[in-house]
Amino acid sequence: MDPRTKFADNVEAQRREAGLTQEKVALESGLALSEISRIESGNRDVRLTTIVKVAKGLGVPAGDLLEGLP
Repeated sequence: MDPRTKFADNVEAQRREAGLTQEKVALESGLALSEISRIESGNRDVRLTTIVKVAKGLGVPAGDLLEGLP
């Protein structure tokens, strides 16, 4: 599986598990809603700083978003 796709799946799964909307994750992470949407669709390569922001918005350790990546 493509790393972007796996990361996207992990972000969406964590968000759904937490019962959060993309809007809430965007607000909590300081990122734009469109950026969260692109990340979850696998259409954006993310930098380490963005991974940390998304993890903060989800309330999970950044490593959880990298689960299953090679």
